[in-house]
This record gives sequence, C-alpha cells and structure tokens, in this order.
Amino acid sequence: MKISPLSRILALVTSVFLLHSTLAENTSTRSPTFIVKEGAFPWYDRVNIWQLTQVPELVLGNGPLSQQSCSSHCIDVPSGTKFVVFAVSSSDVDKLKSLLPAVQDTSSLLGVAHPDGTGSLTYMVFTLASPPAKIGDSSFQSGVILLQIGEKAVSETTNTNSIVTNTPVSSSAAQTATTPSDPSKFELFLLVGQSNMAGRAPVQPEDKLADPNILILDHNNHWVTRGEPIHFDKPAAGVGPGYTFGKLLAAKKPGVTIGLIPCAFGGTSLAQWDPKSSDTKLYPPYSLYANAIRRAQIAMKSGTLKGLLWHQGESDGDIEKNAAIYATLLSRLVSNFRADLHAPNVPFIAGEIGYFGYATHPAFQTVNRQIDTLPTLIPFCAIASAKDLADKGDHLHFNNAAQKEMGQRYFDAFKQVEKATP
Repeated sequence: MKISPLSRILALVTSVFLLHSTLAENTSTRSPTFIVKEGAFPWYDRVNIWQLTQVPELVLGNGPLSQQSCSSHCIDVPSGTKFVVFAVSSSDVDKLKSLLPAVQDTSSLLGVAHPDGTGSLTYMVFTLASPPAKIGDSSFQSGVILLQIGEKAVSETTNTNSIVTNTPVSSSAAQTATTPSDPSKFELFLLVGQSNMAGRAPVQPEDKLADPNILILDHNNHWVTRGEPIHFDKPAAGVGPGYTFGKLLAAKKPGVTIGLIPCAFGGTSLAQWDPKSSDTKLYPPYSLYANAIRRAQIAMKSGTLKGLLWHQGESDGDIEKNAAIYATLLSRLVSNFRADLHAPNVPFIAGEIGYFGYATHPAFQTVNRQIDTLPTLIPFCAIASAKDLADKGDHLHFNNAAQKEMGQRYFDAFKQVEKATP
C-alpha cells in the first residue's frame, strides 16, 4: 500500500504521548486516521482511532498530525522551535487567546470524528511565532493538536507577531517584470478584505501558470509575473478571485497590462481595517489600512488605479450586532480609501460571503443583506453575488471552481460600474 506524505512521522517531538496519521492508498473510500492518546478528548480515556474529516491545506504534505500531552490537554514544543502550527477546539479559543495573545488565526479548520459515530470535533488552526515551551493547560476542554513546526518560518527582521514569511508561499516562479511606460496602459486594482479575497482554494497545476498581461505587486513591493497564489498573508494562501478577474479584464483590453495589488489578510474583521486601528501586528509597522494605502501608492507611481475589489465579512458574521451595521462602516471605509488615494470615483466592487455559511453562522445572511445595500450608499459600486457557489468543505471558504466564478462575477460587476464612471 502506498503511503502519502501525511503518514510520515514528524520526528521532532519528544514525549510519551504521540499521534501518528496515515493515509490509505484510496482516500476517496477511507478517511485518514490518527491515534489519540489518553487525555486528548474528555469523553474518551483510552486509546482510540479517530478519522480526519477535514484537513487544512497548509498541513497536507507537511508531515503527520501529532499530539502529545505534557500533563493534560496541552503540547510540549521542542526547544529551538521558531514557528508552530497547531489546532484547538472552538471551545478553547478564548482561553488560548488569553494565554497567548500573539496567536494568529489561519481561517482553516481541522475536523475529526470517531469511526463509530459516537463523537466528533472541529478544531481551529492557529500559528504562532516564537512559541513558549508549552501550549495549552489543564483548563482546556479538549486537546491541542500539533500540526507543523519550523526552525525559521518568520522573518527575524519584523515583529514576531507577524506571520508574513521571508518568501512568498509556493507558486509558479515569480519573474521580475517591467511596467508599461504609459501609466494609462497599466490599470491597477487593489485587492482587500480577508481570506476569501486572499484565496484558500486548492491550487491546481494550471493555476500556477503566469499570464504575461498581469503583473503582481509582491511582498517586497516589486512588480512580478506569477501564477496563483498571488497573496502571501498566510501559508494557506491559495486560489482567490483576483487572478481570474485580471485575466478576464486583460483579455478584453488588448494593449493594456493589469496590475494586481494583493493586500487581503485572512481572519480580519472590518474593525481591523478601520483607518484609525492601531493594530500593526499583521504588517508591522503598518496597520492593514495603512499597508494597503502604502502599497497602492507605490503601485500608482507606475500605473492608474481603476478599481477596489473587496471581499470580507465572515469575521463580522459571528456577531449579529456587528453584522447589522456592516454597510454603514464599510461605506465609511470606502470613503477613506478614495480620499487617501485621491480617487473619488474609483469603482468599488464588493463580493457577497458564502451562502453555504448560513446554517452555521446565521449572521452571515445579515452581512449579505448589508452588502447588497452598498450601491445605495456608495457611488460607483456594484456587488458580486455568491449565490449557488460551493465551499471547499469547511462552510467558510469557496472551492476552486467557486473562486474562479467569483472572479467572473467581479469582472461582470466591474464592467457594469466602469461604464458609468466619469
């Protein structure tokens, strides 16, 4: 039987309690399994085999899922570890953030279930730079699952709370590009929001192919040609709507080069995008808004800003009172973007969040109702509908086909507004 990379043992953890994951040769008929030792889950006190019902993309191919108990419901982190990816149950998230305020939510989920159907859990995946020797404690209701560790995964020249890496996540090889000499032939689009704009859909081989008519402003603020993923917010970055949008637009505008400015960051709320926010841990020393303005201004030295593409709202869809004022707050943000970029009429396209999240996040529907009112509040604004689009299995992120369809819908919405823009 052929063993996948998920079954390779991560031989860096030294503890009495270890979990080993294995993949069957035919994963379509058998779920991956791993061994859970005593203390990992409160309703089992003996060794059991659990199935993985959901595996985050950032974990696949990175070794096994392993868990250890240093005393009760925690993991020991090997000395010298500079970066760790781990999962905790949703019931322990508040405790985790209280113990370790610097943890970063990857917007990925890990699902586990007992084969006999007697129990299941959904774990939330986090990253942490410069981790302590122990993560979790006896107050945690469920175990902490160690997914990945690294010796040097975070830039040592930046704030260690940031998870922006030294180099972009794997993609087609980026090639330094020369911008058009005529700025009017270089049309720029700012990509802002959270994980569904950054992209969390799996990258297929064809997605890695670079389009020569599209340039990407990379993490070093250099123009490059490259394929997906174009964002670099988190290791889980994958296919988003932006690249498909760019390809469709480039095909309709011969002689014009499209410039994409990726600035979205997974797991971020509308409040974190507030121009007054003092939160600088994601793009130190800049806030999310300041970073987007700075990168747009760098890009505008070579081209002409033609549009703002926004996809965000999932982080505000867990609290009804936040969802109910979403449109008002977002319209203010758009006004700030336009004023600070000296582009008062630049088209603004907002994407609806996934309808597939309505069952698990009731306020998602409120967010979408708010998004749908934006054209009445914001001039030169249109909406990219998410109706009938599928998630990738986590009730949160669009799958590959859905992201490309969202790119098409952003394109259609933009063309509608472009006609009316002076």
